[in-house]
Amino acid sequence: MAVNDQEITDRFAIYNADCIEIMQKMRDACIHLSTYSPPFGGLFQYSSSDRDLSNCLDYDKFFEHYAFVVEQIHRLTLPGRMTAVHCMDVPSGNTGTDFLIDFPGDIIRLHKKHAFEFIARYASSNASVRSRQATTSALDGISSTLNGKA
Repeated sequence: MAVNDQEITDRFAIYNADCIEIMQKMRDACIHLSTYSPPFGGLFQYSSSDRDLSNCLDYDKFFEHYAFVVEQIHRLTLPGRMTAVHCMDVPSGNTGTDFLIDFPGDIIRLHKKHAFEFIARYASSNASVRSRQATTSALDGISSTLNGKA
């Protein structure tokens, strides 16, 4: 398995690698807490690799691929422990007349299919809006309104 970087101690292990490759080689029920941020369902394409979750034909295909990740996380997570997923609503397109897709809700529903229970949703400041602006300008009008500049 190709690992770009890692830190392993007696208390934790952190890997910078292809998560599917790493998770497939780990023993069952060995994780107390996983925390990660998946690609935001088509918001930004990180590479042209077929193995890249962000490189999917559409939103539904993304969730088809992402299901493999959630399945592995469930296998690895000790009973009674949890996973924390950073995500946000995503715009449906780049036309300026788009709507927001409930990406967090879809993530919750996928985790429930894999026997996870939903515990809580926490909101951060509009860092997600700033993140979106860094990759595309489609939400300029919305972010101005959210920031009280409209």
